[in-house]
Amino acid sequence: MVASGLSPATVRKAVFALRQCLAAAISDRRLALNPAVDAPLPAERSKPPRFLAQSQVEHLAGEMPDQYVALVLVGAYGGLRWGEAVGLTRSNIEALRSRVIVETAAIEVHGKVRLGQEPKTRRSKRTVPVARSVMRRIEQHLADHVGAEPNALVFTARRGGPLFRSTFAREAWRPAVECAGLDGFTFHGLRHSFVAILVAAGCNVREVSEWAGHNSVAFTLTRYGGLFEDGSNQAVDRLDALMQGLQTALRIAKLRRD
Repeated sequence: MVASGLSPATVRKAVFALRQCLAAAISDRRLALNPAVDAPLPAERSKPPRFLAQSQVEHLAGEMPDQYVALVLVGAYGGLRWGEAVGLTRSNIEALRSRVIVETAAIEVHGKVRLGQEPKTRRSKRTVPVARSVMRRIEQHLADHVGAEPNALVFTARRGGPLFRSTFAREAWRPAVECAGLDGFTFHGLRHSFVAILVAAGCNVREVSEWAGHNSVAFTLTRYGGLFEDGSNQAVDRLDALMQGLQTALRIAKLRRD
């Protein structure tokens, strides 16, 4: 696969899928060992995340067709992955609580969009709080573009039906990105921006990890640790205050003994 020119990321995903298939065969007692476990994998260089400032998010949203403005909002202010956003139904939007509920995802397979699929990981099922001002805009989208049925898709193709990523990219995303001066920016970049916005709002790493649906807090710190404020100086000050208090208590105790 490497020799054929496939990227390390593609090769790694293929091997991971194979490992899962063989692990299932072991569970069914069809195999004794998983030969893919120790297969050497090409190193994948991690690209630094590209973030948008809130003003850039709004600029991008302003360049989108009206039908897809809210799709930018749930990406940047809700942190939803593409499949999670496309799989949203009206029942997943809790306007009164200002929450977006991620329960299922949409997956494209052989030219068809399959709805109601399991999300990427167990922690991907989550309830995400969004700003009330953002929720009001999502509510307007529901009123203008979404059917009244609880299972009505929040985002659809222009003529109805599930939204295909390639069609959306060609007709809406790439033109808007270009007009906003954000060449090369991807939909997944909105998810990175979501994390940056949460950190700027003072959310702690546990909250960020939970609302983004990351596998673990450790992943959040590894991927986005640079965004969180380094509290070393504050720690030094707190330790000094602790030691000074201890020394004062010791001096008082000594004076009492004397």
